[in-house]
Amino acid sequence: MEYVKFGSSDMMVSRACCGTMTWGSYNTEAQAFEQLDAAVAKGVNFFDTAEMYPVPGKPEYCNATEIILGNWLESRTKEGKIDRSKLYIATKVSGNGKMMATILPTTRAYVAARKDPLGERPPIGWDPEHGELPALTAEQIMEACQASLKRLRCEYIDLFQLHWPQRYVPAFGKVEYKVEKERPEDMPTPEHFDRQVLAVKALFDAKLIRNWGLSNETSFGLMAFCAACDRNGVPRPVSVQNDMSMMFRRFEEELAEVCRHMNIAGMPYGALAGGTLSGKYDDDAKEPPSKTARHAGTANFQPRYHTEIARQVAKKYSALARKHGLTPAQLALAWMKSRFYNTSVIIGSTSVIQIEENIDAFNITLSQEVLDEVDALHAENRNVQIKES
Repeated sequence: MEYVKFGSSDMMVSRACCGTMTWGSYNTEAQAFEQLDAAVAKGVNFFDTAEMYPVPGKPEYCNATEIILGNWLESRTKEGKIDRSKLYIATKVSGNGKMMATILPTTRAYVAARKDPLGERPPIGWDPEHGELPALTAEQIMEACQASLKRLRCEYIDLFQLHWPQRYVPAFGKVEYKVEKERPEDMPTPEHFDRQVLAVKALFDAKLIRNWGLSNETSFGLMAFCAACDRNGVPRPVSVQNDMSMMFRRFEEELAEVCRHMNIAGMPYGALAGGTLSGKYDDDAKEPPSKTARHAGTANFQPRYHTEIARQVAKKYSALARKHGLTPAQLALAWMKSRFYNTSVIIGSTSVIQIEENIDAFNITLSQEVLDEVDALHAENRNVQIKES
């Protein structure tokens, strides 16, 4: 495993970051433990989660992923199998509930659950219709961080991220900025960014976090946050975690430039487009996807990854991979590693076999011939992973 410096931080992280988003929904705790053990055995030292995981979100298991990861950290530390000080744990505080097209009861559930981080789910006293929505206020950011620490059974968080913006932006597959969707109460003034940066400063002052980052952000947002940090004497964000894959390369258009010149680590998710780029949904796949596969077992979950055109384009990448003696997943992940702005790439899995194949892909260096062929395919089918704004 190769280790690289993570942006402006002092973290030396594995090129593969172990994503945890489905543990607690698609996977049991025992299965998650097996995958975590396998990741560590392969040299992974970087793990990413969020207070709202697992997905698809349901009130009855909100926060389950952080709890599973915390149980594993506690168990393996006591057994002497891991050293917490040599691992990097990243989590996220949920952004503005108004960002979602539909206000789901789950969003209120995980805000309510912060009062009792390890309690019953759904949380006692939870109001699915009128409970408080997530917002990146100083109070909520502090409360979320403290709750995450209890679930993770940690004294500090290595990377604390704002999961999505407080203001309106097109995100999660949407790409067109629409003025009519701006919210007057969340306009991106300097004061808007100052408030969030000062809330993060309180976490540093309390020694709850070592670094902080952003997720699902824009170039404007990254620059505005950096300027706010400089105004207020707060460390700048060290990373940005955005959606990206061979089929969806909008990161290269602007964010890559910001990352390079502001020394911000790219930490992409979606490298396999929710499994669409793994080859398992291809017509000629050796065996059909399991009933628990993301796009087979859950209707309308993250549909941007699995549109008809996305499936057709994914087949072309699968054919390219096999032409060069690679699996589709190996091509997709090795290509992500080849991008200069991607410091550590998040991988997802629901089995030990998957996580080992995904990690091994980071030992592959693609030839210029393969990279050129990927570019040629992308030129024919640019950024197919989009939906209406």
